[in-house]
Amino acid sequence: VKEVWCPIQIMNETITPDFDGVLNVENRYDFTNLDGCTLTWRQLDMPAHGVKGDAKVVAEGKVNFPAIAAREAGTVKIPTLKPETDALELTVTDNHGKDLFTWSHQVVGKQKEAFAAKAGAAPVVNETADEIIVKANGRTYHFSKKDGQLKGVDVNGRLIELTDGPRVIVAKRSDRSMDGFYNHDDPQAEKKKTEYTEFEDLGKFTGIKAEKVGDDVVVTADYKLGNFDQAKWTIAPDGSAALDFTYNFDGVIDLMGVKFDFPENKVVSKRWVGDGPYRVWQNRLHGPQYGVWENDYNDPIPAESFTYPEFKGYFANVDWMDIKTQDGTIGIINETPGSYVGVYEPRDGRDHILYNLPKTGIAIMEVIPPVRNKVNTTDLIGPSSQPKWVNGQRTGRIILNFD
Repeated sequence: VKEVWCPIQIMNETITPDFDGVLNVENRYDFTNLDGCTLTWRQLDMPAHGVKGDAKVVAEGKVNFPAIAAREAGTVKIPTLKPETDALELTVTDNHGKDLFTWSHQVVGKQKEAFAAKAGAAPVVNETADEIIVKANGRTYHFSKKDGQLKGVDVNGRLIELTDGPRVIVAKRSDRSMDGFYNHDDPQAEKKKTEYTEFEDLGKFTGIKAEKVGDDVVVTADYKLGNFDQAKWTIAPDGSAALDFTYNFDGVIDLMGVKFDFPENKVVSKRWVGDGPYRVWQNRLHGPQYGVWENDYNDPIPAESFTYPEFKGYFANVDWMDIKTQDGTIGIINETPGSYVGVYEPRDGRDHILYNLPKTGIAIMEVIPPVRNKVNTTDLIGPSSQPKWVNGQRTGRIILNFD
């Protein structure tokens, strides 16, 4: 609300490495000229995965707005970006010295430093009747020969129970027909408006294999005739695992991605670079800003307990996220463009008048659900709340580190 209602709006939708320093400004005051208002800017270098600390300030400064009349638009000029800048932070201050809002724009299209696996001894592969086991730098990966999924990772004798993935999760609101609209042909539709129906993946697992490729071990699980196509794991000598996944779906949906299971009662906290500290919904993307964020696990009940920001939900523009657990830390480097990182599913109040979302565990989501209000379902509250029509093959890539 604070971002949307801010009376001084910076209208640049994206900041790219070749940004010329010109910011487009709208004065949404009814009477106030902007010549008494100021803009403070900071260029920030975000920490890479595994680096402690906050963002580093590369350059900063302050400029006065020009005389832009009420209800008019104009521009303000700031310096161009230094090469190491990952984000541009902009704070607008009114003519009484009060900060109105701070935007943090990720520099879109900047060539990011590729994750480089550290040197070490080559991974070792063993097989049993039920598993493919890969060991590298104190990490032991267990892959099932029955379904091709990861069944957990041992880190120097500690089991991290990231299991049963990757697998596709696709769902639609249960009162929708397959064309995406309210299903008037279903006499029970009204009772289903807070429920979600998951599409069952009817595909078949066709096999899993492990092979050495240079200094790495590549484990490939293949599927056919369903929604999941392939999971390809590249395990490096340092114990990190890059996962390239491919899946497909055709239809109208409210939620889609790939997921893993992990016991929620073992989660302690999370730290990430991305939009935060608040979660987002498909129809509520405003507010959270790009930065370095951290919060402890919480599970408040809406309208009964008031702990913010909520720990669980869907998070936008995530470069990396560390999920600290009682057994160790799951590090996720996200290289899937346009995706969200899901950390379990938001909960509703005890009476569940808004939603009962499907279990999403720890997920990389391409489509996240909108949220309704107490009066209207999502199909009645605007274009950004409508279901998505998807078709064809989807691909994604993450790199997992376990400590």
